Amino acid sequence: MDELKNLNLGKDGVKDSFIAEAKAMIAKYKRIRVKALKSSLESKNIKQLASEVAAKTNALIEDVRGHTFILKRR
Repeated sequence: MDELKNLNLGKDGVKDSFIAEAKAMIAKYKRIRVKALKSSLESKNIKQLASEVAAKTNALIEDVRGHTFILKRR
């Protein structure tokens, strides 16, 4: 199985720059692990955040655990 590449979601949340970086990583590596800092979860839970990022990057959610979720290319 291929190695997962990590991407951190910081206090700025889901901004255009984060989405652009996530799209580029998914295109290159097929699967990425997104680690959300607690500060990025102020108004949403991790599943809502994963759904938002997946929709904006046109990816599928593979797994959600703790403050981390894995996205894979469609």
